[in-house]
Parts: sequence; structure tokens; C-alpha cells
Amino acid sequence: RGRIESGYIFSAESESAEDDDAFVGLLSKQRFIMEDPETGFAGTQLLRISDKFNAFEKILWSGQNISSSVANMQSFADWYVFSEWLKNEDMMTSDDYLTMNEDYVLSMGPIWEQSQSFGVTDRYDIEGWIAADNPLVGKLLENGQFKKLVKERLSNLLSNEIGRASCRE
Repeated sequence: RGRIESGYIFSAESESAEDDDAFVGLLSKQRFIMEDPETGFAGTQLLRISDKFNAFEKILWSGQNISSSVANMQSFADWYVFSEWLKNEDMMTSDDYLTMNEDYVLSMGPIWEQSQSFGVTDRYDIEGWIAADNPLVGKLLENGQFKKLVKERLSNLLSNEIGRASCRE
């Protein structure tokens, strides 16, 4: 809390309490809980954020590129690569945060707790990809714009890793 100067922060959660300020994505059926600021159940800002998020989902489900006035897709690609690399078993079920700035542009992050990473538990097989069965992640993975950004990030990470390794030799 208090890490963003303006805008809104909410988290993807699999469950919420009765008194949480929450909404569910219309297409992904993903539950989100408002974290900061608290909006008051069914508050105007909660409804506006829900509407903006659902507009993002409609574009994503249509397969179109997502405008930078709607979402920071680089933040989604960075989050995905980081979460998959760490084998974050809580990916899109707990403590995955999103922000929406004062212009209602959606971003993934800040990246938070990773207590279920690196195969700490045996809930998932840590081989392969862990979040492809999440409806929202699945649609991201079908989106050409997102796939391009993920490939660029992976390529960048790999080339930097190879460069560092060759410097050590």
C-alpha cells in the first residue's frame, strides 16, 4: 500500500471476503480485489475500474492489438516472463497486482510475494509453463502483440545471459 502516487492498485485473487471491494472480469471470470485506495463496495471508482478492465478484456478476446491508451502490454510481457521463470505457482490466483493510472491505463505490477516460486510446493509440475490454463493468461498467449513482446523479452534476457557468460570465460 502507498507505493503508487496516483491511480489504483488491485490484485488477482481466487477468493475474496464478503467485505472486499471486488469485481470479476466478464470474460476471464478472474476475481480482482481493490487494494489501494479502498473504494467502498460498489463505489464509483470500483465500477469505473471494472468497466475499463472489461474493455481491455473485450479487446484481448477479439485478438486485436491493445492500444497503449488501454494497457501497458510490455508490463504484461515482463510480468509473464518473470512469473513463469520463477515458476510462481500463485500466478493469477493470489498476490498478482495490477495498477491503473489516473488515465485508466492498465499495467501489471508491482511484482510482489513469490513465496510459491521455484517449485517450493508440489501443487504444479514445475516443468513447462504453469499458467497457460488460466483464461486471462491463455488469451494473452494467443495475442500476437503479447507473444511478440514476450519473445523480445526472452531474447533480450538470453542474449544478456550469453554475453555475461562469455565475459567470464
